[in-house]
Amino acid sequence: MGTRWATLLFVALSVVGGALMVVQARMNAGLAVAEDSPWYAAAWSFGSGFLVVSVVVLLGARVRHGVARFFREIAAGRLPWWTAIGGTIGATFVLAQGLVAPAVGIALFTVVGVAGQSLGAVTVDRLGFLGMPRRGLTWPRLVGAVLVVIAVTVATWSELGGATAVWWLLLLPLANGLLRGVQQAINGRIREESGSAIAATFVNFGGGSIVLVVAAGIGWAVTGQGPVAIDEWWLLFGGLLGIVHIAWQSFGVRWLGTLVLGLAMIAGQLVTSVVLDLVLPLPGTAVDGWQVAGVALAFIAVLVAALPVRGYAGVKRSESEFMQ
Repeated sequence: MGTRWATLLFVALSVVGGALMVVQARMNAGLAVAEDSPWYAAAWSFGSGFLVVSVVVLLGARVRHGVARFFREIAAGRLPWWTAIGGTIGATFVLAQGLVAPAVGIALFTVVGVAGQSLGAVTVDRLGFLGMPRRGLTWPRLVGAVLVVIAVTVATWSELGGATAVWWLLLLPLANGLLRGVQQAINGRIREESGSAIAATFVNFGGGSIVLVVAAGIGWAVTGQGPVAIDEWWLLFGGLLGIVHIAWQSFGVRWLGTLVLGLAMIAGQLVTSVVLDLVLPLPGTAVDGWQVAGVALAFIAVLVAALPVRGYAGVKRSESEFMQ
């Protein structure tokens, strides 16, 4: 398989990964409503995913050895200790959805988060963070990053007017977006050290689960309101989709870089949001022309960012590396 076709395949798979994020978000949102607590929903999503991955790790000798090898690298000082808690970045994003989005509006929350993610991804790629391949700030990548922010703004334009003026709250999604590229680089490095995307997923879910379970426990202690049984059993499986999403992040980031990987996932999120609003709309939701235009612009942004630049000595990969 040639490099160009391999890149297109990785972009397509990243779009699917973004689509799974939206489905997972819908399931977690439904669980939060059923439990009347975003804290419990987030803790269950991460915690259940961690339990499933833990079983896979226990049953697979190769994965177990990979996890052990990763922690040996930390113990020997060849990797910083904080690579073991990269999942806390994802955990804070889940919490931010429940804490910030209701106050500022989901549209403004999304736009600010995507803007931070694009800026952070460009920086991580440029620095070659944690040993990831360095990728220069070429004009297609810069234009793609700007276009995707515009795309999300266009897609949510009809909702932006409903945002409140609590602007300081936007610092949380902005900071989390900036760190999202760091999380992807951490996942990619864990996969390299352990030789397994499942091992990287295990470490990611472990760190996030600790934060969210502790937060849910504090909420339980403060409010006295514990989790309740629900009838919609399918809402409990959002963590499984998170496993696929995190595993793909750790595998695809080295090939595409954090910027193109993130843009492709954003495109997948946008198109899936539109499809779900058409097929399974939530009360008060409807698809309009702004959303469709935003989806089209997001795909253009991904294609532009993935364009090769004549004369640019980027990261070269062989077919054997792709197949590993």
